Amino acid sequence: MSKQAIIEETISPNAFKDPPPPEKFSLAMNLVLSAGRFGSVGGSLIFGVLYDRIGAKIPMQICVFAGLLGYVIIWVAGKVAGSYYLFGFGMFWNMLFGNVMGCAMVYLRMLFPPGAERDQFVPLAISCALSVAQSAHLS
Repeated sequence: MSKQAIIEETISPNAFKDPPPPEKFSLAMNLVLSAGRFGSVGGSLIFGVLYDRIGAKIPMQICVFAGLLGYVIIWVAGKVAGSYYLFGFGMFWNMLFGNVMGCAMVYLRMLFPPGAERDQFVPLAISCALSVAQSAHLS
């Protein structure tokens, strides 16, 4: 099999082509993932302060709606614009506001008084959310 045939078989037709990513495949992938992690760190710092000051409900709503915008940015970057840089920004944005799980844990703990009921419900609710998220990634 020729090199060109292997490339055509293994590279997605949706891969970024014009302009190509700034680095070779491995580093280009890790740069996008790193942008997301930097966003997550920033979001954790910002929303941690907000939780402490105003509670978890409003930050949780901010995370959900802004996170949806992040998915729109990622979709536009991949399917419409074909922009590696916009995709990296979308990953950063999505992870910046992707702290909804932390908000939800704080909020759920506030709904119940301390005791056995809270200690059983909160981990169960979080595990259900993780199961739904995992099944969404598998489909």
